[in-house]
Amino acid sequence: MDKNTELAQERAYTMRVQQILSAVLMSIEDRVTFKEDSIRMILADAWDELRMKPTALSPQELDQLTIEVDRFMAQRNMAINRGASYRKMLSNPFFARIDFEEPGEPPEKIVIGLYSLRDPGGDILVHDWRAPICSLYYDAIPGEVSFNSPSGPISGQMTLKRQYCIEGGQLKYFVDTDYSVNDSMLLDVLAGSTSAHMRQIVSSIQSEQNRVIRSDQARVMSVTGGAGSGKTSVAMHRAAYLLYHHRDALTAKSICVLSPTNAFIEYISSVLPDLGEENTQAMTLTAVIERVLGKKIEKPVQQYEALIQSGGALRRRSVSWKAGPQIIEALDAAVKRLTYQGPAFGDIIMDGRILFKADRMRQMYGEDMKLLSAAQRLQRIRLM
Repeated sequence: MDKNTELAQERAYTMRVQQILSAVLMSIEDRVTFKEDSIRMILADAWDELRMKPTALSPQELDQLTIEVDRFMAQRNMAINRGASYRKMLSNPFFARIDFEEPGEPPEKIVIGLYSLRDPGGDILVHDWRAPICSLYYDAIPGEVSFNSPSGPISGQMTLKRQYCIEGGQLKYFVDTDYSVNDSMLLDVLAGSTSAHMRQIVSSIQSEQNRVIRSDQARVMSVTGGAGSGKTSVAMHRAAYLLYHHRDALTAKSICVLSPTNAFIEYISSVLPDLGEENTQAMTLTAVIERVLGKKIEKPVQQYEALIQSGGALRRRSVSWKAGPQIIEALDAAVKRLTYQGPAFGDIIMDGRILFKADRMRQMYGEDMKLLSAAQRLQRIRLM
């Protein structure tokens, strides 16, 4: 098949996807309208009853009314979020394709985009980039390949690896490649990423980055690299991947991004929404310390100003000590003391009578419960 014929077929596929997206969006808008009308009707009926007779609804009925309204609101918000995702796909419905053939099975055409999309018959037109089979696009080249599915490893033959350039909803061209990312496309993506916000980079993730994003082995992961090497992009895309694969146990509220500044929080604020997920919590280290201490502390800029002033000698010595080995030794000693001795226990007294002696708590902490962690020991003693 010549290139022009194949390009015409790919453009026809693009138009079909966009038509289905438009139909889905119309359906979603109708659903949102229906939910909003239902909420208004429920509240209007309740108001009419209460206006005629303030005691018309019992507390139980009011609670049930609240639950019903909340349920409709949740369904409405879910539809709105889904519609926002599909609206983004209209201008760029997908960015890549692989053809995969499992032994004894018909070939599969896997078109990859930001989100998944099915046709009215249930067939997948676009696969979410986080789906297991889509890892082949980032990690493999045409030939013998395998990927890990929820049911176990699957092996087969990748017969095609293709990247698309779509601008303003129009398919301009495609490139068949043996590499993870075509260099010219990668440069286009990077050139378009200079803005006040970080952009999603799913179409240009490198193989090494993909392994970090999709890793299910390590509970704690450290990603190191120089400035501009993509550490933050990988972290945000990993968050999106985990939210996609662990929806039953993980929500955006379960993740907190520790940021050096509020400006950095603003910089990364658009990545997860662009990937179809809610934004995670984000806090500066200053905010974390203030929450732990329960009071305001000096802002970093105020600390810097105090350090460079002529009267800041004592503070400079304090900073020097805190940055040296002495503080590590002091912290190690405090941890060892807490581990073996515990905090400074005191007698628990009520109405002039000793309910629990400090010596007994020290014995329980240091001897009876020594196999438990410090936090577990304190919790047990608190519950006595």
